[in-house]
Amino acid sequence: VSKVTKSLKLKTGGGNIAVTGTGTDAVINTGGGNILVDKSDGKLELTTGGGDIKLNNPKDELIAKTGSGTIYVQNASNKMNIYTGSGDADIFCTSLYNGNSEIKTNNGDVILNLPPDIKATVTAKVNSRESYDQNDSDIDNIKSDFKATSIVRHNDENVIIAVYQINGGGGNINVTVANGTFEMKKQPFIK
Repeated sequence: VSKVTKSLKLKTGGGNIAVTGTGTDAVINTGGGNILVDKSDGKLELTTGGGDIKLNNPKDELIAKTGSGTIYVQNASNKMNIYTGSGDADIFCTSLYNGNSEIKTNNGDVILNLPPDIKATVTAKVNSRESYDQNDSDIDNIKSDFKATSIVRHNDENVIIAVYQINGGGGNINVTVANGTFEMKKQPFIK
């Protein structure tokens, strides 16, 4: 499907869906296929039971959910709610509005790529099956090119919570990783 100018609702039992150029809101659902959306100006709600989701240039609010697949978002600039049950999330942000975004994975890694000049507050909660030494400065489950404002380890729950107030803070990005790693990278704008 290409160059959609009105509201779009697509549903398939298990096939792949590819959309180029949505000018308004879109709801896309597939039981087990992959979803690809390129250049969207409206709010997106994307759901797949077991496939990957790939988005390029979403300009409005984004909701992306997969039961078992990877979510890849390039050039995000608005509110995001991203969830994968068993898969990775790789997100490139160009800017961020002053709201709340959520990125969650039950079993997979999250890589969040942010421009160095972004104003954002990122809170990463990473669970692990291992307990942490309170004096251990090497945190294998969390890596960041940005300096953490605080890092708190909760040994009783095997959880690390790291907070990053980047360039004084701004829009909130809350990341939850139940079983995997979190990495935050400084990235320039990608066209």
